[in-house]
Amino acid sequence: MSATKETGDVRHAPTLHETIRRAAQDANPEGRARARATMKRLLRLAFMSGMAATEADFERLYPRLLDDVLCQHTMRVMVELRDEERAAIREGGDLLKHLTAESKRDEQDS
Repeated sequence: MSATKETGDVRHAPTLHETIRRAAQDANPEGRARARATMKRLLRLAFMSGMAATEADFERLYPRLLDDVLCQHTMRVMVELRDEERAAIREGGDLLKHLTAESKRDEQDS
């Protein structure tokens, strides 16, 4: 596959952030498996763009790369939640209570 084709694939593929978010919203094990496969494919494309990268290196480092992506996503979501909570407090609401109630409703619906 040419570098142009790989770049084109990455541009049209969902971002890792979008893939992780979809996986978090999809309780279906098959949906989560698809999201993980997409993440691995995108990580492989990014990793293999390095001139000295090998498939063996990617397979060895994949667990660490995935951990890093998941941690980055968690921190990004925490910042978003913090900002939403601050906005809710300014408006006299409580986002944490709202999210907790929403989560309980989702559990009951399952």
